[in-house]
Amino acid sequence: MLSRFRKLPLHLLLTLVLALGTFTACSEDAAGDDDWGIDTAIEPDEERLGKADSAGTAGPPASADVSDTVVWEVKNQWEDRGTTEAKKSGMAWPANSGLNWDEKYALWVASMGLTPGWETSYQSFILKTPWGKELPAPRLECAEVAMFLRVTFASWYNLPFYLQAVDASGKIWFGHMGARNAAGRYKTTPLYKTAYRDHTTKFAGKSNDYIIANWPKDDVLRSRVVGDGDTMTFLTGSGAQRGGHYFDEIFLNKRVGHFMRLILTYFGSVNLSSSMNTYNLKPESIQPGDVLLERWQR
Repeated sequence: MLSRFRKLPLHLLLTLVLALGTFTACSEDAAGDDDWGIDTAIEPDEERLGKADSAGTAGPPASADVSDTVVWEVKNQWEDRGTTEAKKSGMAWPANSGLNWDEKYALWVASMGLTPGWETSYQSFILKTPWGKELPAPRLECAEVAMFLRVTFASWYNLPFYLQAVDASGKIWFGHMGARNAAGRYKTTPLYKTAYRDHTTKFAGKSNDYIIANWPKDDVLRSRVVGDGDTMTFLTGSGAQRGGHYFDEIFLNKRVGHFMRLILTYFGSVNLSSSMNTYNLKPESIQPGDVLLERWQR
């Protein structure tokens, strides 16, 4: 199934990435060094909706965008073309491009191309950041790569994002507003807005050279892992050379790095195949960043 992350009011659910078997195979291993109080399975909402495209279902309330669970502030919308922010040049597009953020995302993914992987026989890519810093792609599993790229881009450009699922208590959402259910904060997941720092404002207006030379570090994040097999020996400086260390190197907003570990631990390909989070595409309409998923025996 060719698919693209679903777009609903106030959010955009991912568009998948460079498929081609990048990194390790899919598994269900959790990070294991945090207690988020999640003791039930997080599943796609497929019993009610099936695999057909579905739209118009209620998302998290707007009040979630100003709560203490917020990971990043939403300032732009994926459809924007003519706003001040949309007119600026970026990682793979010129100023006044007339493109919306979906189209810019596709250009960014395409611009990274494919390269030999680090300490692997798989093909990979070199991640480009808004500050000119480049790193080999992180060592992640198949669906994790897709979620990583979309969350990363959305957080850098203050765009809405969430994925929807269900557990024993009902609907849950993981996204720019943090981890939420209908009642508010989900389980004992972090209050990102107050628990971790966002250094973005501090570096506003600074040159890329200055930002890279004075890059802030979160020692706790740098010590964290994503799962088995996420060792990355190319990472430098103090840290575990694992997933959290990598995220600390690419996010001025450290909340995003901590959130990334949460969503990559509990969401996977089964959630991306849900019609709540992606929609079907005809092969001729596919573009860089879209996803190829197989709904086996569905």
